[in-house]
Amino acid sequence: MDTSGPSAEVARRKRTPCESIDSAARARLIRLLTAMRPERSAGGFPRDDGTIEFYTRVNALLNHNMTLLNYGAGRGAPFDVPDPGLHQALQQFQNRVAKVIGVDIDEGIHDHPYLDERHVIRANEQLPIPSGTIDIVIADWVVEHLESPAQWVGEMERVLVRSGWLCARTVNRWGYVGFGARLLPNWLHARLVSKLIPVARSVDVFPTVYRLNSLADLKRWFSTDVWENCSYLVNSTPRYFGDSRLLFRAIELYQKIVPYHFRTDLFMFMRRR
Repeated sequence: MDTSGPSAEVARRKRTPCESIDSAARARLIRLLTAMRPERSAGGFPRDDGTIEFYTRVNALLNHNMTLLNYGAGRGAPFDVPDPGLHQALQQFQNRVAKVIGVDIDEGIHDHPYLDERHVIRANEQLPIPSGTIDIVIADWVVEHLESPAQWVGEMERVLVRSGWLCARTVNRWGYVGFGARLLPNWLHARLVSKLIPVARSVDVFPTVYRLNSLADLKRWFSTDVWENCSYLVNSTPRYFGDSRLLFRAIELYQKIVPYHFRTDLFMFMRRR
């Protein structure tokens, strides 16, 4: 299904951010993060902000002639906050590229405020996009949900132009988040997330499989004859700590002492040869 995107102004009138997120929970989270990362008061982000790092690199790859595919665009959750700042600015690609296309398996994509074109798709099926027409693909917190890595990688290879980029942020299966999630059944994930990330919405929690979530997985599924691998692992600001400063510090300590391959997140930057 293809529908034209609403203007940002229309989208903002359709939903009020403060109605979408528990403002009290958000205020508590901001106070805690500011206490743990005082530099957050200077610009609104901590020194180890994974969103800033990932999207800064993505933006460095953009030019005005590109067609960008947002794979798993969803309802536009990053813009569903009462105080948009640098995070949202880095993720709003309209007027930075020629065209922004969004695809998602969820009907919520119709509410995304910053897409020029949108498609509701089915998992493991060919995308409704002609071959060799996409310059850059963004997949943010999507890869952990993919059931068929071979099919997805094949589709990325098909739709991307030569020298096009596939940029994905996902969980490292060997980090504390990935390892913990794989120990628990999917039906528990939404309940646990609501406790450890009070501002999260259950509508944004989907089943995970972690089949393309390590550096070794990238070597397995991405042929070096087709792809140049520029991916790396990072330790972003601790998350899943609820309202506990003690748990935040414990995660922070863990991240400092674990070896490289146990870092929390995988930043995937693959260039199509």
